[in-house]
Parts: sequence; structure tokens; C-alpha cells
Amino acid sequence: MKHRAARLLSVVLLPLHSGMNWRPERYSGISPNEYDFTPQALRIRVDSSSSPLFFPLEKNVMAKRLEVEASTNGLPKRGHDDFVLRVGLITAGDYRPSWLERVFAAKWILNLVALKPDAGLGQIIFYNVVQGGEKPTADKRMVNHTVKVVGQPGDLGFSVPLDPALDVGAVWLHADGDDTKSKFTVTVKKIALTE
Repeated sequence: MKHRAARLLSVVLLPLHSGMNWRPERYSGISPNEYDFTPQALRIRVDSSSSPLFFPLEKNVMAKRLEVEASTNGLPKRGHDDFVLRVGLITAGDYRPSWLERVFAAKWILNLVALKPDAGLGQIIFYNVVQGGEKPTADKRMVNHTVKVVGQPGDLGFSVPLDPALDVGAVWLHADGDDTKSKFTVTVKKIALTE
């Protein structure tokens, strides 16, 4: 009888204890969030601010599940497009900005494309924790899913199946309070992609 090794489950855990390989981004004219990488968690301090963190994966993952453990000590004031937590899966695709698009594109878009210079960009599929009433930016490359609605500070965690599986090349992590001039801290303890 032959014994074969079977790959039953593969989980990619993002390193939240170290800022190494995380790429903080800035929006023009908006104060950036502050980040604390600790042995226990990543803390995102929002103070009338907004800025995403990008994490390029060493190699793409065919993700079938996204799991996040997080909490907050406050919430953005209701309205506009301030989200307590957004986790975006940046998928592989064939989009590369043209010369003209590069001239007029926001710097964060060019930096996002540059995360995987040998591959094109597909979509950014956001999994949002909301209070209700948020108005996400409409863009053909950005897809928004509400995975949890919260009404008070506390648990923000979620686990969602990805069907079909997504070819993920990078992760976008974001909390914001710039439009509503909100102040709160999000603590992220786990981001896992299951193949």
C-alpha cells in the first residue's frame, strides 16, 4: 500500500506583529492613520484620518476563505464613506494603466499597481464592516461586500467563504474617519487566507 501526502488545508496568515512588507499609503490632502505593530496585534489609530495599508503576498494565493479577528474602541460618526474596517483582496488581472492614465492617476493607484509589477491588476474586492449608511466609492475595479453591521464598539471579526476562489496577490487594510472627523482605534489580531 502506498502512502501519499495530501495537502488538505493551507492557511496564509498575514504578519500583524511587524511592519515589514506592509506598505502604508497616503491620500492627497488627507492626514494618514497611525500604525502600531505589536507582538499581539496591529493597531490602527484613526484621528480625522484615512490611509490604507497594502500587503503584497510573496506569491499569489487561490483564496477560498477570508478570516479576520479585530475589534474597535469606537466607531466613525455615521455618514459619508467612513468605514470602521475594510479588508480588500487585490486580485490578479490584466489591467495596467496606460501612459495617459499614469499621468493623471492618483499616486496610491500607481503604487497599488506597482505592488506586483510583473502582473496586472484585476479588482479590489472589499469586505466591509459597517454601521449602515456608508457610501462606498463606485468604481468598476472596486467591489464592495458588507460582511458585518455593528452598532457599538467591540468585535469586528468575520469569516467569509470566497466562492469562486480568488487569485489574491495583495491585501488592502483600511479604517477611516476623515470625512466625519472621527477618532477611534481598530485592533487587528488576525487576517488569514485559506487556500
